[in-house]
Amino acid sequence: MKLLYVAFGFLATAAIAYAQIVVAAIAFAIELIEVETGLSILLDLEADIGFASELVDEMLEFNAQTNWAHVTEYVEGFAEDEFGADVFVEHVTPVSLNMVDEQFIAEVQWSQHVEAFGRWIPMDAITSISTQVTVDGEGAAVFQIEGGIEDAGVELNVGIPGYHARWIDDMVEISFGPPIP
Repeated sequence: MKLLYVAFGFLATAAIAYAQIVVAAIAFAIELIEVETGLSILLDLEADIGFASELVDEMLEFNAQTNWAHVTEYVEGFAEDEFGADVFVEHVTPVSLNMVDEQFIAEVQWSQHVEAFGRWIPMDAITSISTQVTVDGEGAAVFQIEGGIEDAGVELNVGIPGYHARWIDDMVEISFGPPIP
């Protein structure tokens, strides 16, 4: 995972030119804590979301589709389990034509039942990912590769009492790029 972070860091100054389809690679970590015992596990969420653009009037609108998503569960530093995840894009803010370095924002939600501490625990993580985009008068978009999570961070909801979750803000990587064939 650290190698992935380093590889994305080298690409951060590039841009994707005239993209009509762009892919966001998302990686962030959540610590799930059992309040009574203080035991915790680390959940590493990774997802690949494709955004297709469509010119509607004077706006570039985006449709999103999750290409893949999975979670790796770490206990005491060792990968214990890996499972699929449900990741949805709730809303993508449209961008006007002829905009330079406009904010591109997509609201992303992860919902999953995690098997941890001998039980199934429902969890949700909601956040907004963003990057800068430049759109010309014909709807061609240029995305900055490096993205981030908006200032509000990640909202976490644990569906049963006795458990707490926190996102680990120094383990976040959002990057935008062309689809990989």
